[in-house]
Amino acid sequence: MKNNLKEFDNQILKDYKRILGIDEVGRGCIAGPLVVAGVILKNDFFDERIKDSKQIKSINKRKELADLIKQNCLNYEIEIFNADDVDKLNPKKASILGMNKIANKLINNYDICLTDFEKIDQNIVQLNLTKGDSKSFTIACASILAKSKRDEIMAELNNKHPNYDFLNNQGYLTTKHKDLISKFGPIKSVHRYSYKFIKEFFS
Repeated sequence: MKNNLKEFDNQILKDYKRILGIDEVGRGCIAGPLVVAGVILKNDFFDERIKDSKQIKSINKRKELADLIKQNCLNYEIEIFNADDVDKLNPKKASILGMNKIANKLINNYDICLTDFEKIDQNIVQLNLTKGDSKSFTIACASILAKSKRDEIMAELNNKHPNYDFLNNQGYLTTKHKDLISKFGPIKSVHRYSYKFIKEFFS
């Protein structure tokens, strides 16, 4: 049975030697960082368990796959934007800035860049794919690296602020998270003060 993610990349590799895949996680969260990751894989690397990180529900499984990806890549880079950064830039601009930084850092190591939707503001060969993490194996790997890194940061925030249940809500605005913010108040530099629910908290 063919794997569509890997088949997509294999078609790209007929014309280009090295693919850089970039993706971000945490854009829609109300707390915690936005994380952007880019990876250049060994061309023969494949693992059928790898898919869009949103489909991998287990933190431990994401960590296992992230470690596997790191062992089977030529290069990877991760950019982290904390809540204050996201408030200052907005989520879209933070995502694009992270992608640009990664593309620039790895500029001499790839021939084509695949991104999840956003366009990189550089003169490089690129494909900007809608739902790219469900189309390209390399972008899916980048999404796992970003998600696993964000898992680590949210676990640290959970230890520092145990009242907010960050380990379970991962910074998303669940009903329980809303109730906890209403009870204890938002945390500066952890919650995103530019987001509607937090703004309304102070209005």
